[in-house]
Amino acid sequence: MRGNYSPSYSNGKSYLSYEPRSIEIARADEENKLEVHLGLFFGRDAITIEDDTMFIDGYVLSRDSYAGADRYFRTKLLTRNTAAFDAFKTFLGTKEKTYQQLAVVCEAYNGANQKEFTEDDLTDAQKMAVSLGMATIESFRPAGGFVLGNNISELRLIMPLLKGDFASGAVDTGMKEEEILELIAKGIKEEKTTAEQDKIIAESFGAKAEDKPPFEPDTATTGVTAQDIEDIFGGM
Repeated sequence: MRGNYSPSYSNGKSYLSYEPRSIEIARADEENKLEVHLGLFFGRDAITIEDDTMFIDGYVLSRDSYAGADRYFRTKLLTRNTAAFDAFKTFLGTKEKTYQQLAVVCEAYNGANQKEFTEDDLTDAQKMAVSLGMATIESFRPAGGFVLGNNISELRLIMPLLKGDFASGAVDTGMKEEEILELIAKGIKEEKTTAEQDKIIAESFGAKAEDKPPFEPDTATTGVTAQDIEDIFGGM
């Protein structure tokens, strides 16, 4: 299956959806995976390493349906391929003050992975039964011997896509961080707080924000009188 990725941004998080375009018959031995090609924009200090995981913070440029224009979406990649850490530092590290762009190949994971059933997957009651000799771990092992692990949503970096404009590596965009930040996707607006809603309602009736509802309409502002409201709603 081939298609396009579509990033979105809401409530402080970036999401990646996949839009299929074509379906092909895969080889019987081909691994089931969702491969994504991204044009990643990144700056200095994009890379952080925690234990055996490398994180790369950057942006992808895509259409923002809410803004009706192209915007930068925050994107986090990761890799646990420790043998390739130094190589990724070379391709995705920069000392320049301007942002760089590099095409990369990732695998998208969204859901729960299968893992082997172990004693850790037993409930407290099952562990007690095993400890008392009433049963064994095998007694509770599911068919196939595997269970679903925790839900994950990750973009795992596989390799840089060193083709075309990126044959020699990352390309300097000439853009500074503040230019990127001005064009970050805002996504769906957060719901207004109760205080903000009260202020909007108060001001719509010509009242001061600190006044307590119900508000008497200010006819000089709204052109609507209390009698008008009574006539409209009184018969409902």
